[in-house]
Amino acid sequence: MININEQTGKDLNLKKNYLDMTGFIRSIQRAEGNPDCFSRAHGYCDRLDCTWRQYCLEEPHDPPHERDQDS
Repeated sequence: MININEQTGKDLNLKKNYLDMTGFIRSIQRAEGNPDCFSRAHGYCDRLDCTWRQYCLEEPHDPPHERDQDS
């Protein structure tokens, strides 16, 4: 039997091993003196000079290992 608290703790420890890319990019935007709007555009962005614009407006993709399991 799995203890729910143990499982939640394991999930939290696992998440600590990954970089929060959205937060990281927003911190770069702030450091550059720009608004920290990455991933908040909802399909529209008027900041044509933004370094992150292309990535911000992309549709999210499934990680490769998840795509392989669906086939």
